[in-house]
Amino acid sequence: MWDFLELVLLKMGFSERWTGWMVEFNGSATNEFRLFRGLRQGDPLSPFLFIVEAEELRIIEGFKNVILGHSVSHLQSNEVVVRNTKYILCCFEIFSGLNINFQKSCLVGFSTKEEFVYRMAAVYKCKIGEFSFNYLGIPLGADRRKISSWNGIVERVEKKLVGWKSRTLSWAGRVVLINDVLSNLPIYFMSIFQAPITGSVGGRRKMARISWNQICLPKVKGGTGVVDLRVKNKSLLAKWCWRFAVDREALWRKLIAAKYGNPVQFWKCIVENAKDSTVARWTGIESFRWLDVWCRDRPLRVEFQRLFHLVLNKKGKVIDFSTSNEREVQMVSSLKEAMSCRILFPEVEDRLLWKHDNKGVFSVIKLTELLLTVGKVDMCNDFDKIWKLKVPPRVRSFLWMISIDRLPTKVFLIRRGMKLNRLRDGCPWCYSDQETAVHLFFPCNFIVSFWRKILDWWEVKWRPFQGFSDFFIFCKNVAYTGVIKSLWMISVSACWSVWLARNELVFDKKWSKMSNLVFLSKTSGVDVD
Repeated sequence: MWDFLELVLLKMGFSERWTGWMVEFNGSATNEFRLFRGLRQGDPLSPFLFIVEAEELRIIEGFKNVILGHSVSHLQSNEVVVRNTKYILCCFEIFSGLNINFQKSCLVGFSTKEEFVYRMAAVYKCKIGEFSFNYLGIPLGADRRKISSWNGIVERVEKKLVGWKSRTLSWAGRVVLINDVLSNLPIYFMSIFQAPITGSVGGRRKMARISWNQICLPKVKGGTGVVDLRVKNKSLLAKWCWRFAVDREALWRKLIAAKYGNPVQFWKCIVENAKDSTVARWTGIESFRWLDVWCRDRPLRVEFQRLFHLVLNKKGKVIDFSTSNEREVQMVSSLKEAMSCRILFPEVEDRLLWKHDNKGVFSVIKLTELLLTVGKVDMCNDFDKIWKLKVPPRVRSFLWMISIDRLPTKVFLIRRGMKLNRLRDGCPWCYSDQETAVHLFFPCNFIVSFWRKILDWWEVKWRPFQGFSDFFIFCKNVAYTGVIKSLWMISVSACWSVWLARNELVFDKKWSKMSNLVFLSKTSGVDVD
């Protein structure tokens, strides 16, 4: 078996010296030793050696596509060829030492009589497979619109959730669970199929404090970074559109082009995403097309709209356009003058570029970010700083909710449709105004006294604040040259302490003393800094 492996390596072009090298044993070279066993599963090198030996199976040519002119080794066309393939596999077992387990193999017939499939399965002594079947983890031939096709993904998610007490997790804990565990499970499937995603669970819909679009924004844009599966699915499928346009020598691309024509118009996503790509014209042979971007980052059809409307062949070359109108002749002259700044290199091949990347290469991550942030406006510039704070996740989530004005105060819950006693919607400390997020942390008389004590400790003069943005900017601009580094962390700890004290007062009827609240804010702020 090892002689066969060495012969394959030599045939592949490796030198005798290279094939004679040994692997170090515990970091040092040893005397040559003879191997008496074959390849063993579990050895890190075994998968590579299996692939090397399997290279000899390339002699199986398989079924040849008449239109394409290429053969596919996994497809066989008649009984004689199928029987000979069995003999080839038996010879491979003898020479390589790798035995094929036919009991785990299956034979699938496509547009073939059932009698023929049963007869060939008896020759191979293997099972008969049905279409659909799993290949490399993907159900081939399955109807992706059926829920049963996604049962495997659902089961994997349910198994992951068993180890997590998902129903008792905090809001921040659920974000971590989704981002780090659940979002990655269906990625492989969604890179092949379009997922049927719904928005309800068990037929029930809960009250949403924050819109799903807001949650799915990147953290620097004001979201939590949770991946929107619809957007991720679209980005992963768009990668195939890009590969179809770029990998022109790939076998799968040739098969699709041979069956449906070239270009393949049924790939709608290519047309939909055409505005996100452009062709880099270097040779000058296919240059000056109306749909190309040549000047000022806009296509010629946009830069010279009047001329483009007069063109009969919208996908043709500019050089094919002719006119005798004096005004249009002047516009053509202006077009040629604008194009004269472009330098052509006949020796460089034209290629497709993606305009959202500096190198012109398509990126799934970049497209996902673009789709999530299109049309969105940043509400503040502190989101990145908030998510990078060295505090517990629940504190970061609390600050994020403050920044986007989604803190579940009494007034907020009433606006969302929750029924509360009108007499109990006031501030739990001063009862002078309704409990809004701004009032709860600033104008409230009890909280004003609290902030005065915190700022007096820093020898900073108190002033009224218009809101959280104004307050955070004030805190970040105050620095202290001592053991404590900045008022920013103290302010974070103070806001969190105020919120916890408010919850104890509302739900448990426990009044926090001012001295305890100030002490807790100071010590917590120093510990997390």
